[in-house]
Amino acid sequence: MRRRIGSLLLCVPLLLARVPAASPAARAPIVRSRVEPAEVVVGQEQRLVVDVLVPTWLLGAPGLPEISMPGVVVTRSGEVGVNLTESVDGETWSGVSNEYALFTQRPGRFAIPPDRVSIRYSVEGRPETAEVAIPALSFVARRVPGLSRDEHVLAASALELQEEIEPTARDLRVGDSIRRTLRLEAEETRAMLLPQLATRPTDGLAAYPDTPQLADRPGQRGRPSVAERLESTSFILERPGRFTLPAVEVRWWNVSKQRLEIARAPGVSFDVAPNLQRATGGRGKGGALMPWGLGLLLLAAVTLGAVRREVLWSVGRRVTARLERMRHSERSHFGALVRATRQGEPRAVLRALFAWLDRRARLDETATVAGFIAACDAEDLRRETEALQASVYAEGARREAASRAWSGAGLRRAAVEARRRAARHDGVKALPRLNPGAGSSRS
Repeated sequence: MRRRIGSLLLCVPLLLARVPAASPAARAPIVRSRVEPAEVVVGQEQRLVVDVLVPTWLLGAPGLPEISMPGVVVTRSGEVGVNLTESVDGETWSGVSNEYALFTQRPGRFAIPPDRVSIRYSVEGRPETAEVAIPALSFVARRVPGLSRDEHVLAASALELQEEIEPTARDLRVGDSIRRTLRLEAEETRAMLLPQLATRPTDGLAAYPDTPQLADRPGQRGRPSVAERLESTSFILERPGRFTLPAVEVRWWNVSKQRLEIARAPGVSFDVAPNLQRATGGRGKGGALMPWGLGLLLLAAVTLGAVRREVLWSVGRRVTARLERMRHSERSHFGALVRATRQGEPRAVLRALFAWLDRRARLDETATVAGFIAACDAEDLRRETEALQASVYAEGARREAASRAWSGAGLRRAAVEARRRAARHDGVKALPRLNPGAGSSRS
């Protein structure tokens, strides 16, 4: 009996040796996740890193979920991950590492919602699909020191605010224009999180802002990513006097130095002189004739010497002011839009459209294209302006298609009809047509 038991014990190692070990290809994929850093201030960039490893090789990019969390802005950091190669239990595994950028918008503790990663990889030469859960994670965002509960500032590792004024504010006269450009650049954030830079309106300066330009640029050679916001505004000088474009300040949290800082564009002050040449000319820039009665009065004053120089100067200022009011009226701006549509240059048409709506806003507080279209139910104008804006701002094939989709004649007809509807909606007498051909199909 003892001899049989001893024989069986001798056979056990041999049987175990014949049991095949699990091959690397038969082992399940691994998904790891982590948040870096685990604690930040509100608005500071965090990285959610998701690593996917398989015992053989991937047959395509992992199917990562779209992560959404209340109070957190989440974006993918690039569409292509970084390749990985690691040793797992003495075997070589391969995979990819992907990142999400997280920007909290309020203080508190946040939990990443449960989700799964779809993985397609090779198993003994055959495609295999698996779904693996992302490990649960949480992180904390604290309020920026020194701010009240309702205050919010941009968080970045570096920030720069630049200002450019064109032309230099010298020898300016009524009717001239100056252009202010503000450029804000910040590291380790996103352009959509950068604050607006536009200044409050100034009486006597008609402001015509361009559409803000936003851009996110990846870091070069290990440098942090850069977010950029560019705002440009043209100001028409409507009357003489001294004016100031006020300074612009951006309060932000310096993540690198852990302190609140203020970036500042100093602004500029300038004097605007009367433009007597415009006042005494036969026809102003906007095409409005000088009132004949005032013209005769000036001629008589100069010829007969019946008035003193101060009186002549006062009359000239009144004439200039009246001409400027006529040139910047709603009717004059709509006429400029009509002329721009006949010329057909998209950017010029868009500028004229915004300028006209800006002048209308002083009458009925409708300051945007969408708001004006909604107020007068102008579907034709909506289609034309969408195609016009795409032809200016879209890229590649979409821009070419949009350029073919809009026409100056179509937008002109739609704008004329919308203007009439707006006049009826306001309960006033219909606005007069600028010329008999304003609604025609000629370009």
